[in-house]
Amino acid sequence: MITAGLKVILENRAAVRDFTQVSNCNELMKQLGREAYSHLILDLLFPDGNSLEILPNIHTLYRSLHIMVFSMQPIAIIAPVLQPFGVRYVVSKAASEEEIIRNLIDFVNNREPVVSRTRQYTPSPFAKLANRELQVLSYILKGFSTAEIGRELNLAMNTISTMKSRIFEKTATERVSELIQLAQLHNIH
Repeated sequence: MITAGLKVILENRAAVRDFTQVSNCNELMKQLGREAYSHLILDLLFPDGNSLEILPNIHTLYRSLHIMVFSMQPIAIIAPVLQPFGVRYVVSKAASEEEIIRNLIDFVNNREPVVSRTRQYTPSPFAKLANRELQVLSYILKGFSTAEIGRELNLAMNTISTMKSRIFEKTATERVSELIQLAQLHNIH
């Protein structure tokens, strides 16, 4: 639904006619290798993984690529994590239609993002988390066990356990149930 809406906005309001759509991280990386793109609109979650897992590679391989991320995560939390990977635009899926349209038009026209000029990021306990810790957090919030997270991220269980401990420490929580409640308070999924 969101993709169809973005397509209509891009065609009708931003005069973009030439674009390619992919449905998973694997397809995205293959497509980026096939053609030269100037802009990438990216969701954080794909059926086969999390965009945070591939953004470092995208940033390294395609430095001139302009990237916009759509997310349900609060901008104040996710934007600072994405900035090191060249992501200048972060737009909430819950934003108003006008805000989404304005950001898409500005993005396509390579204008300075409004968010960076007008909105100061508010502190969040999740803003302290490193990229990999955010990846682990997303799996914890989905109910994955330590072993399952290790398999998904191809990491040892003790590495995942260490990251979970750091997540608990940085968010001042002691149990998964507390972490889930805190994430819900901050609109993190």
